[in-house]
Amino acid sequence: YAISLRTRAWIETHFGWLKAAAGMRQVKQRGLTKVEALFQLAMAASNLVRLPKLIAAGAA
Repeated sequence: YAISLRTRAWIETHFGWLKAAAGMRQVKQRGLTKVEALFQLAMAASNLVRLPKLIAAGAA
């Protein structure tokens, strides 16, 4: 249960970032394939934002 709570909080931070920074609060595209592509692009951007922090943690 504790692992589930921690994982859920981690996932919610990413969805919060998508809504706030990536502009996914209200999408302007129509159609499932276009929205899915936008979502995947935004999640890739989220990973790129996290990458320097992960590299710094790995080097330490």
